[in-house]
Amino acid sequence: MEMPHAPQFDSTLSLLNQGYTLVLHTCRELETDVYQGRLMLQKTIFMMGEEAARLFYDQTRFMRHGAMPRRIQKTLLGVDGVQSLDDEPHRHRKHLFVQQLMIPEKIEALANLTHQTLREAASEWEHTSRFTLFPELQLILCKSVCQWAAVPLDAVEAKQRASDLGAMIESGGRVGIEHWQGRLARKRSEKWIGGLIRQVRSGQLDVPPDSVLYAVAMHRDLQGELLPLNIAAVELLNIVRPTVAIARFMIFGMAALHEHPEYAHAIAQNHDAFLQMYVQEVRRFYPFFPQIAARVKNEFQWRGYTFQ
Repeated sequence: MEMPHAPQFDSTLSLLNQGYTLVLHTCRELETDVYQGRLMLQKTIFMMGEEAARLFYDQTRFMRHGAMPRRIQKTLLGVDGVQSLDDEPHRHRKHLFVQQLMIPEKIEALANLTHQTLREAASEWEHTSRFTLFPELQLILCKSVCQWAAVPLDAVEAKQRASDLGAMIESGGRVGIEHWQGRLARKRSEKWIGGLIRQVRSGQLDVPPDSVLYAVAMHRDLQGELLPLNIAAVELLNIVRPTVAIARFMIFGMAALHEHPEYAHAIAQNHDAFLQMYVQEVRRFYPFFPQIAARVKNEFQWRGYTFQ
């Protein structure tokens, strides 16, 4: 069965102009949730919806390696990180993150640190007539996650580090000067983190063996070798950077509250069930990173369509 086709020969410019809504609008126009087109002149299948998402994460059918454009690896993701791996190497590297991040006590510790840092900053804001909230939130999250991960960060460098992490996030899908700002920010960040990892490995920097910094620095691949310094730096940034990115969700949550002040009282009551619903609705309404790429691993059919 022939798959529906995008109305334009190549969708690259449309993606740059429309952003996240391109696939949604095209699917509505074609009355489908899967269609064929081109991105950067390469044959591409676009999908959306729950069923398509479940299919997409089937590792027997899709692979990550070679799928993400190099310019995004050079800014947002880093080169040769966990997002570019498949099969057993991916599972082995991912275990490092699950082991260090998904333990309830560690999640709670990071939340408590962030809450404490936020309250300290809020007490200072009370005496400030005007400030910009977004960079302040990035700084708070940067300080919190670095302390939590045992990454040394003094007050003098904190703003620069937070700004660089923010630039890497902002430049992910950009062109022009913002893209190059993101690349420079990643270079500075990887040099900084790589230096810390080198110090941990040489014994110059003493950090707790149960810390995130130590775990990444001493992580070994399937061959029993320490990760190359540049890749270890990428992976530690893959913990720090996404935490700083949560500043965007915090801003989105406040924007939603500004538009719907009737929910303020329920949020102030700190009712877990309501907070969970509110947070999930913010994530749904303000899609943060709703597009991701993969390549077809083995040819297969789905709904009568052939994925080559």
